[in-house]
Amino acid sequence: TATDEMRRQFDTMRERYTNKAVTESVKNTTATERIVEFDNRLMQKLYPIYQNELHPRGWWDFSANFYQPVKYFAGLTFDTFIFNIAVIWSMTIFLFLTLYLDALKRFVKLLSGNRRYRKMA
Repeated sequence: TATDEMRRQFDTMRERYTNKAVTESVKNTTATERIVEFDNRLMQKLYPIYQNELHPRGWWDFSANFYQPVKYFAGLTFDTFIFNIAVIWSMTIFLFLTLYLDALKRFVKLLSGNRRYRKMA
């Protein structure tokens, strides 16, 4: 924003492309209480996007606040983008192996029981 014209262009673009509902949701500006007590600790409710959740509830817990930049999993910290890509790829590989090894058909056969004693139609 070196000049007034560039500043006006910037303000126009920001006004045109900003989603106010997402901004309010991410910053939680409509919260009536800014600080609440939870588990004998004070928790800030305003602007949660700028906070990192430092207290995962367990080893396999990877839940995070909306738009949080990091995720905690298995005692380690991961960038959210890398973590999400890894989850997508692991699910893709799992589903590919399920289809390739015909695991769904085998699972249905397992659930149907022993076919040797059933009457065939």
